[in-house]
Amino acid sequence: MPDVPTSFRQDWTRLWHLAERLTTSHPRSRVFQPDEHPSTVLGFAGLFLESPDAPGDWSDYVNSPRNAITFASTGGDGIHFCALFGPPDAPTTTIVLCVPLADEPNHVVGTSLPEFLALGCLTGYHLDDLAYLGPNALPDGPENPEEPERVFLLNALTEEFGLSPCASEDHGVPAGGEPAAAVLDLLK
Repeated sequence: MPDVPTSFRQDWTRLWHLAERLTTSHPRSRVFQPDEHPSTVLGFAGLFLESPDAPGDWSDYVNSPRNAITFASTGGDGIHFCALFGPPDAPTTTIVLCVPLADEPNHVVGTSLPEFLALGCLTGYHLDDLAYLGPNALPDGPENPEEPERVFLLNALTEEFGLSPCASEDHGVPAGGEPAAAVLDLLK
């Protein structure tokens, strides 16, 4: 069965382990549930995770790439993030934002999990405007810096992966939201 490169799977597992730690270390507030699950703890930052051991099936979305595995979603309108399959020793993994309702639903948003995470480390991962408005739609800073829960989560991600925020054009992301049809094997 095809799989993502080993480097991506290792980063995905690291992200999952961070989420597991955050389930017990998050600030007590109205946003977090007392029994928060690793799949949902990063949701306030726009990142609902799939377990690396048992990813969900997103094939119901006809625009989802077939040659990819879904590792997270935003929690709204079927928007999700995929990593394309590749050889185990590949140094990079194309990360795709899938916005099922957009005219151009698939957009490359990174070549590794840390690179993708850096794209949203200031604002969160509700990146669907990339599909509708292009790379200029990325906000320059936090949407609402007064939200301590979101700041807590983004800081945890930044610290764990050594992220530094940068503009999409400086990010190495192929045009930070360009349609990805050339690299995807889409369901028809």
